[in-house]
Amino acid sequence: MSERKVGLYYAIAGVLLALLVGAASTYAWFQWTSTQAPTQEEPKTVKISWLAPVSLQIPLVASKKGFDVEFGIKFELINIPRASDALTALLGGSLDITFGAFPGVESAYLAGAKVKGMMIAYYGGYKFALVTLNTTGITKVSDLAGKTVAVPGLREPPELFVRVLANMSGIDPYSINLIQQTLADIPSAIATGAVPAGVLFEPGLTSFMNNEKRAVIIARGTNIPVVNFAPGAYFMKENYIKENSTLAYKIFLALAKAQWYIRTTGPSSDEILSILSNATNMPKAVFQPSADKNIWDPRLKPCQVDAAWQEMEFFISMGKLTKTVPISEIWYYGFYERARIEYPELFSDLDGYLQGLKQSGIVTDTDFITDFNEYWQP
Repeated sequence: MSERKVGLYYAIAGVLLALLVGAASTYAWFQWTSTQAPTQEEPKTVKISWLAPVSLQIPLVASKKGFDVEFGIKFELINIPRASDALTALLGGSLDITFGAFPGVESAYLAGAKVKGMMIAYYGGYKFALVTLNTTGITKVSDLAGKTVAVPGLREPPELFVRVLANMSGIDPYSINLIQQTLADIPSAIATGAVPAGVLFEPGLTSFMNNEKRAVIIARGTNIPVVNFAPGAYFMKENYIKENSTLAYKIFLALAKAQWYIRTTGPSSDEILSILSNATNMPKAVFQPSADKNIWDPRLKPCQVDAAWQEMEFFISMGKLTKTVPISEIWYYGFYERARIEYPELFSDLDGYLQGLKQSGIVTDTDFITDFNEYWQP
């Protein structure tokens, strides 16, 4: 064999060897990269509003305990003291989800806005109180005819509370003038005489009664079913639920897990009270009196649907609503129905939880009924 041919063979062999080494390196690199964990996506920011500390509690706990991130989202907590403003922000697209109540949503629906509730945050409106000073001469609800009362929400349960009280007292429900102020402003408005009376609820009620020695309670909502069962709930635009169903379901799960944590840890536990205290710069003692009196149950129930019908009928009789709204038009039950199958551990404690509250006199047998049947329609 000539020397030139030998050299050619060596050259070809060298090229083949280089190709084999390169292929092996490429295969090894591919094997290494294919076994690495996928890059973690950044949590999706979700803007959620709250009105008062009690409505802050669930998303705050979700954020502090990392339940939002667990489901691939990150809550941005936005304080909007007026429910009507929060609903406007939701409809305008600057919020993903808002805390609110049925009356405002019913009005919005009749005006053409499609908003649906998807989870009850809590209920227990019996803690509403109509408060004045012992220097005003006001001793009963009928004394308020022709006077002004400050409420933390118009077209919301606080307004309904005053209107129903007036009706029960034998005066025209609209003979009392209502102005909307924030829960932070109402105590000072009463104390300075800017308004003769106002509606407060916990934890602000106990705080005001302790700090203002002239304060007296004219009436409470204890025996008013339409107020007792009126829930605070989370609402989304109907299109948001349809077009972002996966994201909306994650929001529900994060809130449901936080609500479960509040129930199982104990609303009055030092951990929960500390989370609230640190976020609001208010002493834990402010939240203590009402901590165990709210009912943390995500399910919309017949007693609450009945309360919603009573709300609507009352406002219709007063000319404030034109007709009733089917609850199915303003409520979406799908996330709970799905989650109770996929995440049963988030709801398996509910019956025991309600039994405990029943022994304390906070709930009755009515609160256990979850089968709707005919309750969706009036």
